[in-house]
Amino acid sequence: MKHKATEWKYLRELQFDKDLNTSGFAFWTDKLRVVSLMTVMIVVGGTISLMSLPLESQPEVVLGIGAVTT
Repeated sequence: MKHKATEWKYLRELQFDKDLNTSGFAFWTDKLRVVSLMTVMIVVGGTISLMSLPLESQPEVVLGIGAVTT
């Protein structure tokens, strides 16, 4: 188990890497509102698209039942 003094010294000397802030992943983690809005827009758009499909695009398929005896 570490000493508290050692842990605090480590935390004081900890530096943030500036290159992490310019990565593509940083956009998705820093801009939560934009990501949430995009997610909602995709879900709503997909729901509207699904509801507006013509009935012929989703035909009712009747599957037969077969029995195999050996």
